[in-house]
Amino acid sequence: MLREIDLSVKDFSNFIRCLSLLVDLCTDVDIRGGALRQRSNDKNEIFEMDLRPLILDCDIPIEYLKLQLPVLKGLLNQRVKITITITDDHMYFSGLSTFSFKKPPLQYLDNKFMTSKELGFLLKEDNLILDHIIKRSISQMMKHTVEQFNIVSFRIVFEDGIASITATSSAKKHFCEIESGIPLKKPLKGFTDVVTEPFLIDRDGNIIFKLYSIGEDRLIGKATVFVGKVAVDVYCRCQLVIGEEEGEY
Repeated sequence: MLREIDLSVKDFSNFIRCLSLLVDLCTDVDIRGGALRQRSNDKNEIFEMDLRPLILDCDIPIEYLKLQLPVLKGLLNQRVKITITITDDHMYFSGLSTFSFKKPPLQYLDNKFMTSKELGFLLKEDNLILDHIIKRSISQMMKHTVEQFNIVSFRIVFEDGIASITATSSAKKHFCEIESGIPLKKPLKGFTDVVTEPFLIDRDGNIIFKLYSIGEDRLIGKATVFVGKVAVDVYCRCQLVIGEEEGEY
């Protein structure tokens, strides 16, 4: 018994792009029913992708992604057939050549599939604090700032119903106000630090970034982007600090 999926050149390219988003952040990928939902290695982010527009409802676990991805990239610019055998648990990626590997035992994957219940939080529109579209020109500045300042987080400052995204170098010698005048859904005074990864990923178009309150001083950041037809959500936990801006990155 087997399952076969035919991907066009463009669809296979976008499938590889989606996997590439995880290559430096996750050891393995665990796609179930055409969906990916898993934590990064450092537990700072949760990635969620709806890959059904590309691979339908297939299960595709890949162990040691960093080792497997370069081989799969050898099939780029080709129509690719993915064949999944049920009886002996093998997967075949076939273009002009064929790459095959045995599906790994799911219990040994470092980055396991999470159910929506396992996310551990429920995002409600009533708790929405910020809803903002980050344009590509701004995200390019964010990427440049990360590279030049050598930082791991951006600071979002809240004051008088307005938010601004800032960055300070680790030695505090340089400061950049990346974007200001962002309207808040609720008045707030304070700040939160958000990890940089959600703003740096390869994508098509802009980033939709939202912040939700899930407790007295706890926030969830959600960045939504598209890679072709695939919706990619990146979640990260943040702490809300009430009052004047202070502290270090």
